[in-house]
Amino acid sequence: NECGLGLAHRLGVPAVGYWAFSFSAGWQEYTSQPAPPSYVPSFMTGLPSVMTLPQRLYNMVARIMGVVFMHHYHNHMDDLISRLSPSTPPSRDMLANLSGMLLNTDMVLDYPRPQPPTFINIGGIQVQENPGPLPENIKAFIQSASEGVVLFTMGFIFDSTAVPKSMILNLFA
Repeated sequence: NECGLGLAHRLGVPAVGYWAFSFSAGWQEYTSQPAPPSYVPSFMTGLPSVMTLPQRLYNMVARIMGVVFMHHYHNHMDDLISRLSPSTPPSRDMLANLSGMLLNTDMVLDYPRPQPPTFINIGGIQVQENPGPLPENIKAFIQSASEGVVLFTMGFIFDSTAVPKSMILNLFA
């Protein structure tokens, strides 16, 4: 979200976005993810993947409405963020400069669409309740990070008691 992007900007670190379920209008248009309304149905329209001309027109109207809503939303969020962190650029600019995007979707539930190479579909709907122990390479990376790591849960719930208190940094202290 915009707050996470603002934090990454404030820390001066590259940002990788995460989009849960379907990539909707607004965010999508600000990144390099194409989704031409002529053949990619807008989310929740119920349109088929092969559309007639009236369906494409309806899809275009739905896309325009989504972009207008997101433009209003981003202006509101940018207002709020600029009060707390005046040097933070507009969210549209931060989205345009993402290093990549992790998409949590399943093509059975969402429409296929062209994707740039830095956009990776990681799924997530199939995540197990207990995924097992942390893989050794990730564990070694975390333990070797002298400056620490930032954990973005990306909407997934984790057991916060598993994180040692010494590893938690208060950025706003």
